[in-house]
Amino acid sequence: MRKFLKVTIALILMLCMINKVSAESLNITKPQVTDHEKVKVYIFRGDGCPHCEDFLNYFNVHIHEFSDYFEIVAFESWEDPANIKLKDAVNDLFEVESKRAKSVPLIIVGEWHTFGFSEALGETIINKALEEYQNANYVDVLDNLIVAKGLESNPETLKEACEKENIKVIESQEEVAKEEQATNNKNGLFLVIVFVVLIGTIGFGVFIAKK
Repeated sequence: MRKFLKVTIALILMLCMINKVSAESLNITKPQVTDHEKVKVYIFRGDGCPHCEDFLNYFNVHIHEFSDYFEIVAFESWEDPANIKLKDAVNDLFEVESKRAKSVPLIIVGEWHTFGFSEALGETIINKALEEYQNANYVDVLDNLIVAKGLESNPETLKEACEKENIKVIESQEEVAKEEQATNNKNGLFLVIVFVVLIGTIGFGVFIAKK
């Protein structure tokens, strides 16, 4: 009985936390929109790479908040020959260790780069992109590399990369709000069901105890 109550309470607390997180926007200050070119946030990814999918899912939700400032450009670099050569050139540029040569996701913003992905890193990437948007000396290192070496590539938009990974594409900020509301409604219904079951179980337990 006690074990059941503990599990039930834990589920309720967890769902409350999920509702709270999903409803919150990112606490990031946006600069004034100017005639500065949009910053490119590049990701070298691999089909089926879990952390790459995390990146795509994250920006699929949040890109609409910042579409005036930057855009996502993806390169599939596990299978695509042209993109593999491009990533090799990028590895040389950033002096990446040989053991990390095929590691993805590799994310580039201006002259800054990083490997891997998490939600905390997502906010760092957005802040880096916003910094570069305000930087009068912004340098698109990857584009310069492609031009300087005459490299070919097969870039993807965020939408194209999501579709290849079978991620439902969110087209606007209004859709984000609808998705959050639908999730909250489902979680709310589940909470009601759990609460009813909990009350029923407690009532039944009390009834048995009295007998």
